[in-house]
Amino acid sequence: MPKRPKQHQVEDLSIIAFKSKLPREWVYREKDKDYGIDGEVEIFDKDDSATGLIFLVQLKSTDSMDKNKQQRVQLSNESINYYKELELPTLIVRYVEKTDTIYYKWAYKIDRYKMKKDAKSFSFLMQENEEWNSETSALLHNELEKFRKIKKTNTLLPLNIYLDFKFTKFLNCNSSTVKSHIREYIQDKLNFIDIVSNYEDAFCIVNMSKDILSTNIIGSAGNIIHDYHIIDYKSIENFVPNIFIAITMNLFELGKGTDALKIIKHFVSLEDLPIFLEQIDISLYLIEHLIAMHEEQEAFKLWLLLSDNVKEEIKPYLNILLVKTKSLDTYEKFLEEEIHISIKNNDNLLTGTFCYNLANILHNNNRHKEAIKYYNLALKYNKNYCKRDYIYKEIAGSLFLLRKYNSASKYYKFGIELKEELKTIILYADTLMMIGEYKQSLEYMEIYFDKKTDVEEEWILKSFILEFLMEELNIPSQKRSYEQAMQTDILAKVATEKVSEEDLLSVLNIDALSPLAWYNLGQIYLKQKNFERAMFGFLITGLINDLDLEAWYNAFICAISSEGIILLEPILRVGYYKVGEEFIRIVDNNFIEKIDDDKFKTEMYSLLDDIVNKKDGEEPIIRIS
Repeated sequence: MPKRPKQHQVEDLSIIAFKSKLPREWVYREKDKDYGIDGEVEIFDKDDSATGLIFLVQLKSTDSMDKNKQQRVQLSNESINYYKELELPTLIVRYVEKTDTIYYKWAYKIDRYKMKKDAKSFSFLMQENEEWNSETSALLHNELEKFRKIKKTNTLLPLNIYLDFKFTKFLNCNSSTVKSHIREYIQDKLNFIDIVSNYEDAFCIVNMSKDILSTNIIGSAGNIIHDYHIIDYKSIENFVPNIFIAITMNLFELGKGTDALKIIKHFVSLEDLPIFLEQIDISLYLIEHLIAMHEEQEAFKLWLLLSDNVKEEIKPYLNILLVKTKSLDTYEKFLEEEIHISIKNNDNLLTGTFCYNLANILHNNNRHKEAIKYYNLALKYNKNYCKRDYIYKEIAGSLFLLRKYNSASKYYKFGIELKEELKTIILYADTLMMIGEYKQSLEYMEIYFDKKTDVEEEWILKSFILEFLMEELNIPSQKRSYEQAMQTDILAKVATEKVSEEDLLSVLNIDALSPLAWYNLGQIYLKQKNFERAMFGFLITGLINDLDLEAWYNAFICAISSEGIILLEPILRVGYYKVGEEFIRIVDNNFIEKIDDDKFKTEMYSLLDDIVNKKDGEEPIIRIS
């Protein structure tokens, strides 16, 4: 006949024993054991009303006769990690059959400090003060109430802390004197923290023994600093602030970043930081969490106050963290600090690197004059950049956006000579067009078209207008002067007087890309029903003045009405990319809604959907900062 394993018998006994310890109002429910949870307990009050308080239970029973093994529990690392990730707290319960004794510990309080590297499991000892007694149920109920409050409230301030000290002497002070210094520090500097005399009233427990300092907020793993006493604190006054650094880490762990920030702001205002911040893992932990809650400036302030050795160790991580944020101001300050330090240390290569990184930040923040300054400093300090094509191309990009087209073309050309890339070729072609080298610009565009399989719509449109300028107006090149064209009497009176086609065409001899001249020519050609010429007039206006909504809409209407229908889709795509949703709305309301042909209307809506979806996916290479 089959036999029942001894372990199964002990497990059943442990369930019976544990349930017998629970108040009669509480309910124990067994659960699927596949994930290391044996059951759950729901707490009801004395009136048999539900409290909504529930905790999970993992039972670990033993029938060992060896006293050394009875209170030792072994769990897999996977299980411990799992318990700490659960929304409900997990109670580890140890049942000892020989003595019919139960011990308990919250899973989040398991300290794996002494765990061997790469170990798959961890064993810990249940302490004598963790033996279940007549007060345990009330204590668990109290802690669960606090746990729920912590979960539901945005702030724990004022934070009630309880000091549980078990040592004889520390820095020549007994526990009463240390507590006195802590109370004084709170009264003077941290008036949002209160010390309470009863354990049950506290949300945070501060334990000090001979070798261990720990701070534990209900529901968090807490911070356990082993051998804290061997650190050279100099005095008890220098020791006390470190307790609140540990509490700050607890607050971050529980997601109470606003509370943690309030404590950190106190510390970054001091001249001397607590010595715990000389430990790289602690200072980096705080900096990472500050940046995660978008407090980059406080993270940077904290980093500046660290000692040079710690600052140097954390610097690479801070650099990576700041790059990932959108706080360009803080990253700029960080790089300026690094430039200052590297110049002071005569480290030219590092200075050049930081200048280059700062230049890129400034460029992306539309601060192109400053960007060019730092790009040039990068070339000055780090001669390796002089051989790199990309820095010249980046300088050219900033110059272009400053409308310094001649200078930009020279830098693009030099970059291409160092390394020929398709993207640089098309941007160089764009710059050539802006300085009036229309024929040469078109030649570079054709090189780009020959080598690129999926040409972006903007370049298609620009190639058409270049061909138009050379074929229709016979202007292969010119020294463009936008300012001179705008100052002509002809353009000065377009708003108040009727200007002839001939007069406007004469302006093009000064600047063949004059958007004001072309817009008014477009209006003249539109009235003449010369839709193709009108389309080119409005198209040139839109491509030079990106945000000219009316020019883009008129170009679209003329494309529909002329042989330029092949440019309809590129005009819609580039117009939408340049102007945005307003362009889609004006096309819809002023044109598509008025179409009687249902099939054509459906096709137009389908085209618009495709254009919008493409913009959300991959953007065309349009020159933006």
